[in-house]
Amino acid sequence: MDDKEREARQFRIAFQMDDLGKVPPWGKPGESRLHWYGLTSGRFWIETESGNPLEYTSEIQRSWSLPCRTPDYFVARLFEDLLSILPLVLEPVPGDIAERVASRTWRTNAERWRDSDGNELGWDRWYSSTQWWHDRTLDLGYLRHAPELAFWRVGQEVFFQWSADEKDNGTPVWVLAKGQICVSAEAFESAMFRFCEDLLRSMEQRVRSIRQSGWERTDCMLDIEELAKEQTARRESFHDCFQKQQETDWRQVRASLDVLLALMGQPIMNGS
Repeated sequence: MDDKEREARQFRIAFQMDDLGKVPPWGKPGESRLHWYGLTSGRFWIETESGNPLEYTSEIQRSWSLPCRTPDYFVARLFEDLLSILPLVLEPVPGDIAERVASRTWRTNAERWRDSDGNELGWDRWYSSTQWWHDRTLDLGYLRHAPELAFWRVGQEVFFQWSADEKDNGTPVWVLAKGQICVSAEAFESAMFRFCEDLLRSMEQRVRSIRQSGWERTDCMLDIEELAKEQTARRESFHDCFQKQQETDWRQVRASLDVLLALMGQPIMNGS
């Protein structure tokens, strides 16, 4: 196994879609419809050398009567959210900034300072200093007790950190409470491309089958021509996203972080 194959096994975004006949319709009975997004109903997960950060504990699966151990949702949502942060993640972050903000301990202390009594400017200072971090965090708010997944690049490496220590009435929700891995930027971009391409190819097959056979379900309507148009638009946006480049003003970020650190009584970046 060469290095590229080894890295591909260390980080992979995967999914499985529901059978076409089992995809749940949208809307009230008699008015139900389906569309491109809805047709991606299924499951998704992330494979790393440490395991799957999106794996429910067996206790939660039983308690919530979940059909599987991974999120059961629309794969299109993960597709959209990953593409929205991709240009940001592929932009290198200065190492000193990344080292400070990526520290869970530092973020916890900074959040406590932000939320302290009488700290009227806390949120503004916090946001201006750490917005770049939150912009590289995957939005999973549609999941109960959602984990926080953050991606950032330093040099030719991409770091993936997750915090998934949420509990439901004392029961851990996720198998992997905390973790972090590092892969090459090339391996990360390749994994992203494969996931997006696999979804688009699967949907192309689904759209082609529907156009050839017609829409046979009677419990919901579907606009076949609109579906085909959206498939084309989704592929175009996918290719456009991989061409985008992000240019963050890191001098401004560092200056904002210096102000925050000084207010917290910690050594500033430029003075360290």
